Parts: sequence; structure tokens; C-alpha cells
Amino acid sequence: MLELFEWKEREIRNLRRDIEGLLERVMSSYGIEEAYGGRLWEETQSCEDENSFYIELLIPDLELESMKIYLLGENLMIVGRKSIPYLGSRSFRKVIRLPFVPKEGGVFVNYRGDKLLLKLIRPKKKVYKLRIVEA
Repeated sequence: MLELFEWKEREIRNLRRDIEGLLERVMSSYGIEEAYGGRLWEETQSCEDENSFYIELLIPDLELESMKIYLLGENLMIVGRKSIPYLGSRSFRKVIRLPFVPKEGGVFVNYRGDKLLLKLIRPKKKVYKLRIVEA
């Protein structure tokens, strides 16, 4: 069973690499790569401290008017439209699984240029005081 899972994962990685290579060749054959700066895919970086979790996404040409951010439990979904030169507007969707469910009202978003910055506040952990009683 484990071998089948490893085989599927390897095949999916190979398929993704082949599709990305094909798209990049098609884009460069139409001269789009230079106009687009060679950035066809979004980049994601994250870091955390004890109170917050930070996510930075590099999303070129995301249309701000169409961007919507949904928080569904531990899943953060970013939906919108990307404007790709010579190809027009395409839908964009990114789902990020978070290490915790953020505090209510604790999601802060900033979009400047091509960068989407998210700050998620961790909920306070409940501390229970136990009293030990001898029977």
C-alpha cells in the first residue's frame, strides 16, 4: 500500500513538472515570458512567532477588485482573477492549510504591488488550574 502511495506521489510530481515545462515553453514561444518577467507561478513563504503566523504570497497581476479571502476552519482560501498578458484574465485559487484556527477578527491582509501579506493571530491557549484533593 505504501509503495502505491509513493508511486502516485512521484507520478503526480512528474506530471506537474511536465505541465509547468510545457506551459513555460508555450509562453516563451509567444514571447510572453519576457513581458511577464518569467513569473508564471505564485511563490509562498511563511514564518511564525509565538503570537502570530505570517504568510507572504507573490502573485503577479492579481486583480484587486476580484480578490476574496475565505477562512474555513484551518483552511485559508484566496480566490480572484489574474491578468496574464496575451492570454487575458484567468481565475486564480490558492488554498493554504494553517497550523491553527486563527482568533476571531485576527486576520489582517495587505496587498501591495505583487505581494499579498497576511498576518494571522493565534488564539490564546486556555490554562486550567487543577486542584488535587486527596480522597
